[in-house]
Amino acid sequence: MVYLGTKAETLARLENILEHGKVLPQVSFCVEEWHKASDRVLEIIKNKFEGKKLVVRSSALNEDCQKESKAGEYDSVLGVVTEDEITKAVEKVIDSYHIGGGHNWR
Repeated sequence: MVYLGTKAETLARLENILEHGKVLPQVSFCVEEWHKASDRVLEIIKNKFEGKKLVVRSSALNEDCQKESKAGEYDSVLGVVTEDEITKAVEKVIDSYHIGGGHNWR
């Protein structure tokens, strides 16, 4: 079986090898990191993207596999700017893992 990794991992690998496309900057973290140190994660996001509109999206281990896809199963939140919006968006995406059975979240 080919290991594709999470969406975030795949995008990071593609970033320097794409010839006709662009991978936008990202911050990725696992649910455990968020629960243990959300303030630290928010600080990283703020330092990298302050004042810019963001998309908060899923990157579960079981989301895009060789044998199945869960495309569209988990929430994404668009147009997120403030720290409060980021926090609410991250929590919404995490909550969608539980609804969609995404127990392999990162």
